[in-house]
Amino acid sequence: MSENIIKDVTDWIKNFVEVPHPLWGNLPPCPYARQARVESGKLAIRVQDQRGYFFFIENQIEIFKEGEFDVIVAVANKWINPNKYTRFIDQMNRELDEIVLLTDHPDILENNNGVNVQQGEHVLTFIQNGKILEQSSKFLHETTDYYDKWDSDFYKTVVLDRYKTLHSGEPFPEWMKQK
Repeated sequence: MSENIIKDVTDWIKNFVEVPHPLWGNLPPCPYARQARVESGKLAIRVQDQRGYFFFIENQIEIFKEGEFDVIVAVANKWINPNKYTRFIDQMNRELDEIVLLTDHPDILENNNGVNVQQGEHVLTFIQNGKILEQSSKFLHETTDYYDKWDSDFYKTVVLDRYKTLHSGEPFPEWMKQK
């Protein structure tokens, strides 16, 4: 079962996340995914073991802190209540320092100008270094048109809310577009 889930997630990453698209300035939705997955081997896809999913995520955060991976995708092996999931992730993001959790739940619709950005079958939690994510975002803002066609609500959810999580109360920097 775990192998099938890993294949599902890997196929979505290869066939959507890593594929250039006009909505992202002809860059992939995640311009750094392929490098993490293929070139550096720094992407880990981990499927929930017998422990509860929230405990599993906490365990994966500890593994992430060891520094072996740039991204860990923690995948649930069963359905998780979307409201409980969101509350848990929001709470964890408030408590974590420099680590950010990004979500993908089949029952929480996320689209950017009509393009569904979700994997769609599994609950995924992306564990990443927030400072590196922010540096990458700044680079994309300053050197590409990656964000130019984004829906303002999607931009707020992905970029502005992440910044607020990492910098509670600080004003947005000049490089960050205010859509």
